Amino acid sequence: MTGQRKMVDWNTRTLEDSINHSTPRTRYVHVRKHARKIMDADPRKKQCEMCGFDAVIEVCHIKGIAEFTLDTTLGEINSPQNLMYLCPNHHAMMDKGILHGHITQLAE
Repeated sequence: MTGQRKMVDWNTRTLEDSINHSTPRTRYVHVRKHARKIMDADPRKKQCEMCGFDAVIEVCHIKGIAEFTLDTTLGEINSPQNLMYLCPNHHAMMDKGILHGHITQLAE
């Protein structure tokens, strides 16, 4: 079995197991990469769920990654119900808390 890589079940891996401790900027790189894979398999149209822009799309966590406890699984953090497509402008507004009320209405 030399040279074979062990398959990782990302859905059961915890946030603590997935944190990259090298720099704050890359802290959640593995979590975000997993989120993009989840959304690639999602049937939703790849466009901003606020304005419909589709030239540049980002995957956004409705409940932020940092809001979860370290023992939360990536399956919960990156559940399709906690992910949405946003354009860069709406993603920045979401991260600043400007869209909170609008996102809550979309989720209902």
